[in-house]
Amino acid sequence: MHDRWHAAVFFSPQGGMKYLADEDFPHASYKVLVAAGFDIQHVGMLYAGQKDIDIVRIAQENDRTLLTFDSDYGTLAFKDGVWPKCGIIYFRMHNYTPEEPATRFLSILQADPNLEWADRVTVISRESLRVRRLANNDE
Repeated sequence: MHDRWHAAVFFSPQGGMKYLADEDFPHASYKVLVAAGFDIQHVGMLYAGQKDIDIVRIAQENDRTLLTFDSDYGTLAFKDGVWPKCGIIYFRMHNYTPEEPATRFLSILQADPNLEWADRVTVISRESLRVRRLANNDE
């Protein structure tokens, strides 16, 4: 077993949470999360070449939180009012190793396993975690 994955395998993912990794989410990080027991799909494997708006629709229809490096989803959410209700997790990282987004995500969940993603854009960097709630017209 890959040493960097060892901690991930013993982590218990959030019960019932489902994720959709965007095409730009590293496949190695996707594999780390799969090995850790996450219910996760990868856009590149199932929906390659789809437009961002279609990925939002797919995430919404499948109750999946979107994991992405694409800031265009923030534009869709904040300017156009379009986002998957399960939320968007935007990784703002540069010069990262292929597994680093997953290990950062796992460390955040280990620190606070009750984080809420729904109707939020969460920005994850190496140094910080920022959560911004989106206006929900259903409330």
